[in-house]
Amino acid sequence: SDEVLYLADGPHGVTAWKLVDDRGFPVDDLHVVGNTVQDEYPVDVDGTTVYPATHAYGVVFDPITDSALTLCQGVGLRRVPVADVEAGLASRRDPLLLRPQPTDIFEHNGAYGKIKATPKQDHAYDVALDGDLAFVADGGNGLTIYDLTKDPTDLESGFFVSNLGGATKEKPLLGRSTGIALWTSPRGGKFAFLAAGPYGVGVVDVNDPSAPTLVKVFEPIKYEDRKVGKADGRCVDVLVRGAHAYFTYDGFGVLCYELEDLTLPLPDGVDPTKVWKVQNGVVQYDHRPVAVAEFRLREVEEYADWGGGALNMAHTDVGGELKLYVAYGVAGVVALDWTVPTAPVLLDVLPTIGECSAVALSNGRLYAADNFGGLVFFK
Repeated sequence: SDEVLYLADGPHGVTAWKLVDDRGFPVDDLHVVGNTVQDEYPVDVDGTTVYPATHAYGVVFDPITDSALTLCQGVGLRRVPVADVEAGLASRRDPLLLRPQPTDIFEHNGAYGKIKATPKQDHAYDVALDGDLAFVADGGNGLTIYDLTKDPTDLESGFFVSNLGGATKEKPLLGRSTGIALWTSPRGGKFAFLAAGPYGVGVVDVNDPSAPTLVKVFEPIKYEDRKVGKADGRCVDVLVRGAHAYFTYDGFGVLCYELEDLTLPLPDGVDPTKVWKVQNGVVQYDHRPVAVAEFRLREVEEYADWGGGALNMAHTDVGGELKLYVAYGVAGVVALDWTVPTAPVLLDVLPTIGECSAVALSNGRLYAADNFGGLVFFK
């Protein structure tokens, strides 16, 4: 949020870090001012049951409800109430215990039973909000949609809206989905774009949230020795800005697509999971969108021998200038000017001690989750 950083810290759950002083100025000495209980199971605290946010992978702050929506591996989406932290009632001397309740725990396979449509274990990685609905990138389950106004302890309440990709005894329709972004087309219709892991880029029509449909899923085009192939590695994160979508790929860099190209319907009879085919080295058909631009750090001469791959990202969009800040693994943070969609420009590479996996921006500072390097920040 504007004044607090909520950090997903694996088995430790969620910690809240105050980023400004009492006058609202950014500070350099960060301190924890709140945290969820650091346990895998509910515990009793002063006669009250307190629930954890264990296996925390990521956090998306919801300013409407003053809550930190926490992506918890294996235990779904957890809504952590942080209104008191946002109101300034927490400090380093008086940190708050953050207390999600059963009605804040959204699972399709949890303590209150299994949703028959999606019986596999939850694997929440990312969430995009649209009104009362939470669109979750649910790992091997694909896309899961929850209604945050309904009671998740009641399987019949309607809290589970729908799922696409979680059917049993089938290959995962959307790979291992780890990132999601929503877009409403000027021509009508609403779409979810998913970073679908080794399956690449996923496009889902969510105009009817109760019945999402797959538009296409594909591995980006890669040319090697004049041969048409597919991108290496896994697609990790996605950002939608203006008329374009930006996808990070751990082994392929960052790609930019036109949204209209991504959502273009396939020809009749084409399977949305098989949008291209090469046989004996000859392209039989290929309906994959062509990226308008790509960036790979290793293709920059002075960084040709560097390791790392594009993971999660943050951005600024000020005065029409789009800047991307990409967590690039062992390379640290890569800053890009992508104001011109077809011409990304490398601004800087900020090395870190560990392996940078995620970044966040606030008050002119960039905060990086750096694996064993901890939480680091740059002015």
